[in-house]
Amino acid sequence: MQLSKVLSVYGKVRTCSILDPNYEGVFNSYVKYGAEKEYKVLLYCSDSLFKIELKGITIDATFAVNIKDRICLINEVLKPQPANIPPIYLSSTLGSENVLAWLSSDRNVGYIEDLKLVQNEGLVVYRNGMVLYVNSLDNFKDTLQTLLLMANSLRVTEMQTVVNANIIPTVLKPLIPYFKDWAISDDFARQQKISRASEKKKREIVFVICPLLNDIDAFIANFKEPMPDEAILLGNLAVMAMEIDQLHGFGGSKIRKDA
Repeated sequence: MQLSKVLSVYGKVRTCSILDPNYEGVFNSYVKYGAEKEYKVLLYCSDSLFKIELKGITIDATFAVNIKDRICLINEVLKPQPANIPPIYLSSTLGSENVLAWLSSDRNVGYIEDLKLVQNEGLVVYRNGMVLYVNSLDNFKDTLQTLLLMANSLRVTEMQTVVNANIIPTVLKPLIPYFKDWAISDDFARQQKISRASEKKKREIVFVICPLLNDIDAFIANFKEPMPDEAILLGNLAVMAMEIDQLHGFGGSKIRKDA
């Protein structure tokens, strides 16, 4: 049975041609799964494998389970490995503190156990989403429920980033309270946030942040990769304000001040 026929159970099948470095093959069909409302769920298939992609989430941890990730080079074995779950891999550049904190919870380790990953299957958690490779969609609804529980436990709103206010210039410190809800890196999640916000709140974001865009640029310019979280969060706020202004024409570009 063609795997694309399995996808048709979950929505309208569309063709694609996506080369995936983790799979070393091409995913040629996909479905937008519409039953999940909080996150964007895409189902892909190749000739021999399925991929479940969860988007619309900002995550403060990066790791892989049962496979090494070749996209963000998440390929260093976690030592010591938690018992009773497949191998965990970390990135040497993206940090591991939040991953270790997350894995310290028996509840979270249980989510990995519930995925019941076997050979050729694996999970990759990125800063802006999750990707699960599976041989079958026979238990798709249970698998998706586990992914959603994981996503909720990994969200930045759940795993609060500790902000070092000391490195943020005084002029930018008033933006710190906006980090939690508005410093969103994922394009889809940012669009969702904008669409659900009131016009009053969107005006506030534009008129608070846009006058400081040059100050944000100057602050970010002080750093090379990898940038500190504070610079990333401020950059995300800048993108948010500019997108809102572009969509609604509040005139933010006219109130941008020189740094």
